[in-house]
Amino acid sequence: MDNTSEQTQKSMPIWLKSLLVIILIAAVGIGIYFLVQLLLPKSGPQPTLTPYNMPATIKPLQNMMQTNMMPTTTIKPTNIYYKLEDPVGIANERYSNIPFKTFGLNNNLNNWTINILFTTTTTTSKWQGIIGNIYNNEVSGENIWGFWISPNPTKYIHFRIGAWNENFPSLGVINNKTLYKLIINFNNGIYRLTLINMADNVSNTVEIRDKPKLNSTTGSICIGGHWQSGRKDEVFDGTIDYVDFSLIPTN
Repeated sequence: MDNTSEQTQKSMPIWLKSLLVIILIAAVGIGIYFLVQLLLPKSGPQPTLTPYNMPATIKPLQNMMQTNMMPTTTIKPTNIYYKLEDPVGIANERYSNIPFKTFGLNNNLNNWTINILFTTTTTTSKWQGIIGNIYNNEVSGENIWGFWISPNPTKYIHFRIGAWNENFPSLGVINNKTLYKLIINFNNGIYRLTLINMADNVSNTVEIRDKPKLNSTTGSICIGGHWQSGRKDEVFDGTIDYVDFSLIPTN
């Protein structure tokens, strides 16, 4: 065996040996080249991840900016404590003696809102009671309060607490057969009244300061001007379609 191998090596031409060495060196070089190509980052344009082909774990840049980087305005939600949608019942005096505990209003609250939707259907020259505790056998003096539509020809929103009372022409004249939304907001000692004409979406707002809280320790709430005392000359002419009382979170 040893003699035959030795003879084969001696009989191999020099040029063949050189060719085998060249082929071996070229193979090693090609291998190194492809290895380097795998390790180096690829050049040229790369495919862009879009919301359509993007993995679920990656958010679009716009969403990331909105969620993590850009400040947003947070609107505090309201918690509706009492809601009434019974215009026929209001007209038929079913809500002339609502306990304050049922309605939700109490003297310890500093942030609350009452929303009322109403429509007047006549042009009578009388006060039209919307909501309040006035003309109640248990309430008198500074504890009385209420909201009205004043008589023709003015037809303004009228607000009274105790001896203080005022019309608010800046809120606008109440047009006949028109749906309105009255928002009564109380926030840390400031009343804010907003009247919205729902037909043309025009709204006006007034602020009232340095007035006491609406008393809620005596009497009850009446909706629709059928006052608890039995007085009938201030009954609301038209419909009160909706009333709610909302608590506004302070945190």
